[in-house]
Amino acid sequence: MATYNKGTGNAGTLRQIITYTRNISARTVTFHVEFWILCSDGQTNVGSIGWTGTTAGTAVSGSVSLPAGFGSKKVAEYDLAPRSVQSNGFLSTANSRFIFAIPSTGTSGLGGPTSFTVDVDVPKIEYPAPSTPALPSGSSPSAGRATFSWSKPSGTVTGYRVWYWIAGVWTGVSQTGTSITLTGDPGDTISVQVAAYNDDNQSAMSGKRSVVTKAGAPSAPGRPSVSSSSAGAWAASWSAPSNTGGKPITGYNGRWRVNGGSWQTFSTTGRTAADSGNPPGATVEVQIQAENADAVSAWSSTGSVVMKAAAPSAPAKPTLASPLPGAWEASWSAPSSTGGKTLTGYIGRYRVDSGAWTTFTTSGTTAHASGPPGSQLDVQIAAKNADATGPWSATATITLKAAAYVGKGGSYPSAVGVYVGKSGAYPAAAGVYVGKSGSFVPAK
Repeated sequence: MATYNKGTGNAGTLRQIITYTRNISARTVTFHVEFWILCSDGQTNVGSIGWTGTTAGTAVSGSVSLPAGFGSKKVAEYDLAPRSVQSNGFLSTANSRFIFAIPSTGTSGLGGPTSFTVDVDVPKIEYPAPSTPALPSGSSPSAGRATFSWSKPSGTVTGYRVWYWIAGVWTGVSQTGTSITLTGDPGDTISVQVAAYNDDNQSAMSGKRSVVTKAGAPSAPGRPSVSSSSAGAWAASWSAPSNTGGKPITGYNGRWRVNGGSWQTFSTTGRTAADSGNPPGATVEVQIQAENADAVSAWSSTGSVVMKAAAPSAPAKPTLASPLPGAWEASWSAPSSTGGKTLTGYIGRYRVDSGAWTTFTTSGTTAHASGPPGSQLDVQIAAKNADATGPWSATATITLKAAAYVGKGGSYPSAVGVYVGKSGAYPAAAGVYVGKSGSFVPAK
């Protein structure tokens, strides 16, 4: 509350007593006004005079009787309706001006000015500080970006002061809206605090909201290294991507296919994968992609390997012949299964009269050798490819042709390479008959 008590003229012929009260929350001013006429000496009867005035923009008027020697006289008194201040916090000139006027009388003691204006200097009514904004909400709509929003607090608000933190640096901006989108690097932590303000005061800062922005896609892993240690099986390993996209790698997705067929998929948190039970000797291709919490990389380049073959099946039992004494020949057919890769040859073995085995190799399906004439020969054959050797075939057995037995009597030793003839080169004997007397019998 404040009071103005001002007058003019000799001893203050006209006087206004103005009292006002400010309502800060309502931003209004209420006035109480009194108009007075004062006289400093005795005088004759002035009589009734009219007067006019203006009270905070409202015209008023009336008349008053001034008898001789009245001294002082309250002419009028008003309680005005509240006046609202302007947006700048001050009353307009019209709402703060008061005028009191009377006609000139020339009477002793009333010879001063006949009009008196008072402009009341009402201090500015400031806007109270708005209430503190609630904790902003926040989210990350895309890699490296964070969006924050908040609600308008109670009180008069003309804008907001936003403080945000990116990469260890606080920055302040002013704005009128209730949201802001900020950009950092993928995976950055971005924090925001907000204060509301008006033309006169600012609220306290809100709580701090922090958002970890979405990561970008990692770079693709290196091309997987693929190997095969057994028939129809493969194993792959790969290196981590050079760029995680801004957040740790959480795992890997893989896909593989056999001989260009349909892709099959797998997931793993490590950097290895394996599978078995595939067609031996087939080609397997493998691709890998990395993922973080928000995004997945492109597929790596393709790693591949031809898986190891299985062992071929056994050839059929070989066919044996002995065209000459001690000589033998063997032939066989290819196995029904190559094990998944082209046959590279055969391993054979033979033995004489159930003795130790002797081995040989050949790229074809025939073999020949010699042994003691008349002996028993066993032969087995196994097929092989680039990775494995199959089982032995069934055993083929033959008795090699014998040479002639010669002698005088008793038991005959085994003749080896007996040749007969008359002269020149001797052909091998065939069907030679020998004897001492009587009927001749075939030579053994």
